[in-house]
Amino acid sequence: MQRLRASEAQRIALCPGSARASYGLPDSTSEYAARGNRIHAYLAAAFSGADCPSLAEEEQDTANRLMQRIEPYLPMTPRQIFVEQELRVDDFPWTGHADLLIIGADAEALLVDWKSGWGEQEEPVANAQLRVYAVLDWKLHFDKITRLRATIANPRGVMEPVAYRPSDLYDAENELLLIHQAAMKADAPRVPSPDACKYCRAFGTATCPETCKSIEAVMDVDPDLPALPAATLADMGRLAKLAEKRIDQVKDEIRFRLERGEEVPGCSIGNPSEVKEIADIGKAFELLPELSQDQFLAACTVSLPKLADNYAAAKTVSKAEGRRTVEAILGKVIETKTRKGNLKIGG
Repeated sequence: MQRLRASEAQRIALCPGSARASYGLPDSTSEYAARGNRIHAYLAAAFSGADCPSLAEEEQDTANRLMQRIEPYLPMTPRQIFVEQELRVDDFPWTGHADLLIIGADAEALLVDWKSGWGEQEEPVANAQLRVYAVLDWKLHFDKITRLRATIANPRGVMEPVAYRPSDLYDAENELLLIHQAAMKADAPRVPSPDACKYCRAFGTATCPETCKSIEAVMDVDPDLPALPAATLADMGRLAKLAEKRIDQVKDEIRFRLERGEEVPGCSIGNPSEVKEIADIGKAFELLPELSQDQFLAACTVSLPKLADNYAAAKTVSKAEGRRTVEAILGKVIETKTRKGNLKIGG
Protein backbone atom coordinates (compact mmCIF):
# COMPACT_ATOMS: atom_id res chain seq x y z
CA MET A 1 0.00 0.00 0.00
CA GLN A 2 1.48 3.33 -1.08
CA ARG A 3 1.05 5.88 1.66
CA LEU A 4 0.40 9.53 0.99
CA ARG A 5 1.31 12.46 3.21
CA ALA A 6 -1.22 14.63 5.01
CA SER A 7 0.44 17.75 3.60
CA GLU A 8 -0.52 16.55 0.09
CA ALA A 9 -4.17 15.77 0.88
CA GLN A 10 -5.64 19.12 -0.16
CA ARG A 11 -3.76 19.06 -3.45
CA ILE A 12 -4.54 15.44 -4.27
CA ALA A 13 -8.22 15.98 -3.54
CA LEU A 14 -8.20 18.69 -6.24
CA CYS A 15 -5.84 16.89 -8.64
CA PRO A 16 -5.73 13.10 -8.12
CA GLY A 17 -3.06 12.63 -10.79
CA SER A 18 -0.61 14.87 -8.95
CA ALA A 19 0.22 12.02 -6.56
CA ARG A 20 1.82 9.92 -9.30
CA ALA A 21 3.19 12.96 -11.14
CA SER A 22 5.15 14.18 -8.10
CA TYR A 23 6.22 10.77 -6.77
CA GLY A 24 9.99 10.64 -6.26
CA LEU A 25 10.57 14.31 -7.05
CA PRO A 26 12.61 16.22 -4.45
CA ASP A 27 11.01 18.65 -2.03
CA SER A 28 11.97 22.27 -2.49
CA THR A 29 13.65 24.18 0.31
CA SER A 30 13.79 27.89 1.07
CA GLU A 31 14.76 30.31 3.81
CA TYR A 32 11.04 30.84 4.39
CA ALA A 33 10.64 27.11 5.11
CA ALA A 34 13.71 27.15 7.37
CA ARG A 35 12.21 30.06 9.28
CA GLY A 36 9.00 28.08 9.77
CA ASN A 37 10.96 25.07 11.02
CA ARG A 38 12.75 27.20 13.63
CA ILE A 39 9.47 28.62 14.90
CA HIS A 40 7.90 25.15 15.00
CA ALA A 41 10.87 23.85 17.02
CA TYR A 42 10.47 26.71 19.51
CA LEU A 43 6.76 26.02 19.95
CA ALA A 44 7.37 22.29 20.39
CA ALA A 45 9.91 23.00 23.12
CA ALA A 46 7.62 25.51 24.83
CA PHE A 47 4.70 23.07 25.03
CA SER A 48 6.83 20.08 26.02
CA GLY A 49 8.67 21.93 28.79
CA ALA A 50 12.07 21.69 27.09
CA ASP A 51 14.57 24.53 26.72
CA CYS A 52 13.45 26.78 23.88
CA PRO A 53 15.97 27.49 21.12
CA SER A 54 16.89 31.10 20.47
CA LEU A 55 15.13 32.90 17.64
CA ALA A 56 15.66 36.08 15.70
CA GLU A 57 13.58 39.00 16.95
CA GLU A 58 10.93 38.75 14.22
CA GLU A 59 10.70 34.97 14.64
CA GLN A 60 10.33 35.34 18.41
CA ASP A 61 7.53 37.84 17.89
CA THR A 62 5.72 35.35 15.62
CA ALA A 63 6.15 32.51 18.14
CA ASN A 64 4.81 34.74 20.93
CA ARG A 65 1.80 35.68 18.83
CA LEU A 66 0.99 32.03 18.13
CA MET A 67 1.23 31.06 21.81
CA GLN A 68 -0.97 33.97 22.83
CA ARG A 69 -3.56 33.19 20.18
CA ILE A 70 -3.95 29.51 21.15
CA GLU A 71 -4.07 29.90 24.92
CA PRO A 72 -7.84 30.55 25.23
CA TYR A 73 -8.55 27.34 23.29
CA LEU A 74 -6.51 24.94 25.42
CA PRO A 75 -8.39 22.01 27.02
CA MET A 76 -8.92 21.59 30.75
CA THR A 77 -6.04 20.57 32.99
CA PRO A 78 -4.52 18.14 33.70
CA ARG A 79 -3.48 17.57 30.12
CA GLN A 80 -1.57 15.13 27.99
CA ILE A 81 0.57 16.98 25.48
CA PHE A 82 2.03 15.54 22.28
CA VAL A 83 4.31 17.67 20.08
CA GLU A 84 5.84 17.02 16.65
CA GLN A 85 4.20 13.60 16.59
CA GLU A 86 4.73 11.27 13.63
CA LEU A 87 1.34 9.78 12.80
CA ARG A 88 1.05 6.38 11.16
CA VAL A 89 -1.27 3.39 11.58
CA ASP A 90 -1.32 0.07 9.75
CA ASP A 91 -4.87 0.22 8.34
CA PHE A 92 -4.84 3.77 6.99
CA PRO A 93 -2.95 4.87 3.83
CA TRP A 94 -2.11 8.40 5.01
CA THR A 95 0.72 9.56 7.25
CA GLY A 96 1.35 12.89 8.91
CA HIS A 97 3.40 14.99 11.28
CA ALA A 98 1.15 16.72 13.81
CA ASP A 99 2.45 19.91 15.42
CA LEU A 100 0.45 19.80 18.66
CA LEU A 101 -2.18 17.57 20.27
CA ILE A 102 -3.47 18.30 23.77
CA ILE A 103 -5.91 15.92 25.48
CA GLY A 104 -7.73 17.48 28.41
CA ALA A 105 -9.08 16.01 31.63
CA ASP A 106 -12.58 15.92 30.12
CA ALA A 107 -11.40 13.68 27.21
CA GLU A 108 -11.69 16.63 24.83
CA ALA A 109 -8.68 17.07 22.56
CA LEU A 110 -7.29 20.04 20.67
CA LEU A 111 -5.28 19.46 17.49
CA VAL A 112 -3.26 22.45 16.26
CA ASP A 113 -1.47 22.96 12.96
CA TRP A 114 0.91 25.91 13.28
CA LYS A 115 1.33 28.25 10.32
CA SER A 116 4.10 30.80 10.84
CA GLY A 117 3.28 32.91 7.77
CA TRP A 118 0.62 35.59 7.38
CA GLY A 119 -0.93 34.07 4.26
CA GLU A 120 -4.58 33.12 4.27
CA GLN A 121 -5.40 29.48 4.97
CA GLU A 122 -8.19 27.11 4.06
CA GLU A 123 -10.85 27.04 6.79
CA PRO A 124 -10.35 24.04 9.14
CA VAL A 125 -13.75 22.61 8.30
CA ALA A 126 -12.67 22.30 4.63
CA ASN A 127 -9.00 21.46 5.16
CA ALA A 128 -8.16 17.91 4.05
CA GLN A 129 -4.70 17.97 5.65
CA LEU A 130 -6.23 18.72 9.04
CA ARG A 131 -8.73 15.88 8.56
CA VAL A 132 -5.86 13.43 8.01
CA TYR A 133 -4.28 14.55 11.29
CA ALA A 134 -7.62 14.27 13.08
CA VAL A 135 -8.32 10.74 11.84
CA LEU A 136 -4.79 9.53 12.66
CA ASP A 137 -4.83 11.06 16.15
CA TRP A 138 -8.24 9.55 16.82
CA LYS A 139 -7.03 6.11 15.73
CA LEU A 140 -3.95 6.41 17.96
CA HIS A 141 -5.76 7.82 21.01
CA PHE A 142 -9.37 6.64 20.55
CA ASP A 143 -9.53 5.36 24.14
CA LYS A 144 -8.74 8.84 25.51
CA ILE A 145 -10.79 11.11 23.22
CA THR A 146 -14.54 11.64 23.05
CA ARG A 147 -14.40 14.89 21.10
CA LEU A 148 -11.63 16.40 19.03
CA ARG A 149 -11.32 20.01 17.90
CA ALA A 150 -8.91 20.73 15.07
CA THR A 151 -7.70 24.17 14.08
CA ILE A 152 -5.02 26.19 12.31
CA ALA A 153 -3.20 28.92 14.22
CA ASN A 154 -1.29 31.64 12.42
CA PRO A 155 -0.08 35.12 13.43
CA ARG A 156 -3.47 36.54 12.45
CA GLY A 157 -5.23 34.39 15.05
CA VAL A 158 -6.82 31.00 15.57
CA MET A 159 -9.25 29.88 12.89
CA GLU A 160 -12.65 28.59 13.97
CA PRO A 161 -11.96 25.00 15.11
CA VAL A 162 -13.88 22.16 13.52
CA ALA A 163 -15.27 19.76 16.11
CA TYR A 164 -15.24 16.02 15.43
CA ARG A 165 -17.17 13.31 17.22
CA PRO A 166 -16.28 9.65 16.52
CA SER A 167 -19.03 9.44 13.87
CA ASP A 168 -17.61 12.54 12.11
CA LEU A 169 -14.12 11.02 12.11
CA TYR A 170 -15.50 7.80 10.65
CA ASP A 171 -16.99 9.83 7.77
CA ALA A 172 -13.71 11.74 7.35
CA GLU A 173 -11.80 8.45 7.21
CA ASN A 174 -14.04 7.15 4.41
CA GLU A 175 -13.65 10.41 2.47
CA LEU A 176 -9.85 10.21 2.72
CA LEU A 177 -9.88 6.57 1.64
CA LEU A 178 -11.79 7.59 -1.50
CA ILE A 179 -9.26 10.37 -2.23
CA HIS A 180 -6.42 7.86 -1.88
CA GLN A 181 -8.24 5.34 -4.08
CA ALA A 182 -8.73 7.93 -6.84
CA ALA A 183 -5.04 8.91 -6.67
CA MET A 184 -3.87 5.31 -7.03
CA LYS A 185 -5.58 4.77 -10.38
CA ALA A 186 -3.21 4.52 -13.31
CA ASP A 187 -5.31 7.03 -15.27
CA ALA A 188 -5.87 9.46 -12.39
CA PRO A 189 -6.53 12.84 -14.04
CA ARG A 190 -4.16 15.78 -13.67
CA VAL A 191 -6.17 18.98 -13.30
CA PRO A 192 -3.96 22.11 -13.13
CA SER A 193 -5.28 25.05 -11.14
CA PRO A 194 -3.73 27.74 -8.90
CA ASP A 195 -4.87 25.91 -5.76
CA ALA A 196 -3.78 22.44 -6.90
CA CYS A 197 -0.44 23.55 -8.35
CA LYS A 198 0.62 25.93 -5.58
CA TYR A 199 2.88 23.45 -3.77
CA CYS A 200 3.06 20.62 -6.32
CA ARG A 201 6.57 19.35 -7.05
CA ALA A 202 5.47 18.17 -10.51
CA PHE A 203 4.46 21.66 -11.63
CA GLY A 204 6.07 22.54 -14.96
CA THR A 205 7.95 19.22 -15.23
CA ALA A 206 7.77 16.42 -17.79
CA THR A 207 5.58 14.37 -15.44
CA CYS A 208 2.83 16.98 -15.71
CA PRO A 209 2.66 18.23 -19.30
CA GLU A 210 -0.78 19.72 -18.56
CA THR A 211 0.80 22.51 -16.52
CA CYS A 212 3.26 23.27 -19.33
CA LYS A 213 0.36 23.62 -21.78
CA SER A 214 -1.54 25.84 -19.33
CA ILE A 215 1.44 28.17 -18.96
CA GLU A 216 1.76 28.46 -22.75
CA ALA A 217 -1.98 29.12 -23.12
CA VAL A 218 -1.82 32.38 -21.17
CA MET A 219 -0.21 34.06 -24.20
CA ASP A 220 -2.94 32.92 -26.59
CA VAL A 221 -5.81 34.89 -25.03
CA ASP A 222 -7.30 37.97 -26.72
CA PRO A 223 -5.13 40.93 -25.59
CA ASP A 224 -8.14 43.30 -25.40
CA LEU A 225 -8.68 42.76 -21.66
CA PRO A 226 -11.46 45.33 -21.12
CA ALA A 227 -13.53 43.57 -23.78
CA LEU A 228 -13.16 40.07 -22.31
CA PRO A 229 -16.26 38.45 -20.79
CA ALA A 230 -15.94 37.83 -17.03
CA ALA A 231 -15.75 34.06 -17.47
CA THR A 232 -12.91 34.35 -19.99
CA LEU A 233 -11.10 36.83 -17.74
CA ALA A 234 -11.42 34.38 -14.84
CA ASP A 235 -9.92 31.61 -16.97
CA MET A 236 -7.09 33.94 -17.96
CA GLY A 237 -6.55 34.83 -14.31
CA ARG A 238 -6.07 31.17 -13.42
CA LEU A 239 -3.60 30.73 -16.26
CA ALA A 240 -1.77 33.88 -15.15
CA LYS A 241 -1.37 32.46 -11.63
CA LEU A 242 0.25 29.36 -13.09
CA ALA A 243 2.53 31.52 -15.25
CA GLU A 244 3.52 33.57 -12.19
CA LYS A 245 4.67 30.43 -10.42
CA ARG A 246 6.76 29.42 -13.44
CA ILE A 247 8.32 32.89 -13.55
CA ASP A 248 9.23 32.63 -9.86
CA GLN A 249 10.83 29.23 -10.47
CA VAL A 250 12.95 30.67 -13.29
CA LYS A 251 14.06 33.61 -11.10
CA ASP A 252 14.95 31.28 -8.22
CA GLU A 253 17.07 29.10 -10.53
CA ILE A 254 18.89 32.14 -11.94
CA ARG A 255 19.67 33.43 -8.44
CA PHE A 256 20.81 29.97 -7.33
CA ARG A 257 23.27 29.67 -10.22
CA LEU A 258 24.61 33.19 -9.78
CA GLU A 259 25.16 32.63 -6.04
CA ARG A 260 26.97 29.40 -6.92
CA GLY A 261 29.37 31.39 -9.10
CA GLU A 262 27.99 30.44 -12.50
CA GLU A 263 27.48 32.98 -15.28
CA VAL A 264 23.97 33.57 -16.57
CA PRO A 265 24.17 36.02 -19.52
CA GLY A 266 22.49 39.33 -18.83
CA CYS A 267 21.76 38.47 -15.19
CA SER A 268 23.40 39.63 -11.98
CA ILE A 269 22.67 40.14 -8.30
CA GLY A 270 22.66 43.69 -6.99
CA ASN A 271 24.69 44.84 -4.03
CA PRO A 272 23.16 43.95 -0.64
CA SER A 273 21.63 46.80 1.34
CA GLU A 274 22.05 47.43 5.04
CA VAL A 275 19.21 48.19 7.44
CA LYS A 276 20.11 49.95 10.66
CA GLU A 277 17.96 49.58 13.76
CA ILE A 278 18.18 50.86 17.33
CA ALA A 279 19.03 47.90 19.55
CA ASP A 280 18.64 49.76 22.88
CA ILE A 281 15.95 52.45 22.79
CA GLY A 282 16.55 53.61 26.37
CA LYS A 283 20.27 54.10 25.75
CA ALA A 284 19.52 55.94 22.50
CA PHE A 285 17.35 58.41 24.42
CA GLU A 286 20.17 59.02 26.93
CA LEU A 287 22.63 59.72 24.10
CA LEU A 288 20.36 62.34 22.49
CA PRO A 289 19.82 64.87 25.31
CA GLU A 290 18.92 67.55 22.74
CA LEU A 291 15.57 65.81 22.17
CA SER A 292 12.66 66.02 24.57
CA GLN A 293 10.84 62.83 25.52
CA ASP A 294 7.94 63.79 23.25
CA GLN A 295 10.26 64.46 20.32
CA PHE A 296 12.03 61.14 20.81
CA LEU A 297 8.84 59.10 21.21
CA ALA A 298 7.38 60.66 18.07
CA ALA A 299 10.06 58.78 16.11
CA CYS A 300 9.36 55.42 17.76
CA THR A 301 6.91 52.61 17.08
CA VAL A 302 5.68 50.07 19.64
CA SER A 303 5.20 46.33 19.23
CA LEU A 304 1.90 45.69 20.97
CA PRO A 305 2.57 41.92 21.43
CA LYS A 306 5.98 42.60 23.01
CA LEU A 307 4.54 45.29 25.24
CA ALA A 308 1.84 42.85 26.38
CA ASP A 309 4.46 40.13 26.99
CA ASN A 310 6.51 42.48 29.17
CA TYR A 311 3.39 43.52 31.07
CA ALA A 312 2.42 39.88 31.63
CA ALA A 313 5.90 39.09 32.95
CA ALA A 314 5.86 42.13 35.26
CA LYS A 315 2.41 41.26 36.66
CA THR A 316 3.07 37.47 36.69
CA VAL A 317 -0.03 36.70 34.65
CA SER A 318 -0.56 34.68 31.49
CA LYS A 319 0.36 36.22 28.15
CA ALA A 320 -3.28 36.08 27.05
CA GLU A 321 -4.39 37.97 30.17
CA GLY A 322 -1.55 40.44 29.72
CA ARG A 323 -2.64 41.09 26.13
CA ARG A 324 -6.29 41.63 27.12
CA THR A 325 -5.35 43.97 29.98
CA VAL A 326 -2.89 46.04 27.96
CA GLU A 327 -5.35 46.41 25.06
CA ALA A 328 -8.05 47.51 27.52
CA ILE A 329 -5.78 50.04 29.24
CA LEU A 330 -4.44 51.43 25.96
CA GLY A 331 -7.77 51.35 24.12
CA LYS A 332 -7.79 55.11 23.55
CA VAL A 333 -4.36 55.15 21.91
CA ILE A 334 -4.62 51.97 19.85
CA GLU A 335 -5.49 52.43 16.18
CA THR A 336 -7.11 49.60 14.26
CA LYS A 337 -6.27 49.75 10.57
CA THR A 338 -7.89 47.78 7.78
CA ARG A 339 -5.74 46.40 5.02
CA LYS A 340 -7.01 45.65 1.55
CA GLY A 341 -7.86 42.02 1.08
CA ASN A 342 -5.56 39.98 -1.17
CA LEU A 343 -6.76 39.08 -4.64
CA LYS A 344 -7.75 35.40 -4.67
CA ILE A 345 -7.67 33.45 -7.90
CA GLY A 346 -8.55 29.81 -7.41
CA GLY A 347 -10.29 26.97 -9.11
